[in-house]
Amino acid sequence: MKIITALFALTLATSASAQTTWRNLHFGMSSDEVRSAISAQGITVSTNNEGSLEASNDAQINIPGLIHAIPVRPEFRFTPTGGLMDVTLHLDFTATKQNYTQYHTDADILTFVADNFTRSLTGIYGSPVFTTPGCEIEPASTNAATCTTTWHASGQSVSIEWTNHSPHLFIRYQMLSPDL
Repeated sequence: MKIITALFALTLATSASAQTTWRNLHFGMSSDEVRSAISAQGITVSTNNEGSLEASNDAQINIPGLIHAIPVRPEFRFTPTGGLMDVTLHLDFTATKQNYTQYHTDADILTFVADNFTRSLTGIYGSPVFTTPGCEIEPASTNAATCTTTWHASGQSVSIEWTNHSPHLFIRYQMLSPDL
């Protein structure tokens, strides 16, 4: 019985750490494994003061129906034991404005990208499991707002968050602990 329990626990731990996330990365990968996998995709990373990996160039997110990709700057964070625990994609406002010249302000870009990312993530993961009240305000509004929308997928949560008072937008893929 102890052997079966140990094998069951090992299976849960293995499936949690092997969960595929953004760009076929796996939660639990070491920073060297992430660096190698991301470098093969043309993204250069360096280690920051907190031990996370930050990209020095943009990754391109293709969304069906859009002419140009949306440029994001990836960041990869690790557990204290060194395994990948989340991937955060920060919108590159400047590069997006260069791709979509019809949008002149950060507020316009924020609205355009937030709408397209939210639509795309809903198409992939279904209805969100959580949305903050700030999402009722349009990103381009002059009223300060922060919006977080979260979906659950196998072994991970996927969230998009935007703030319009100091414009930023990111998507985060975060490992979920298995229920025991």
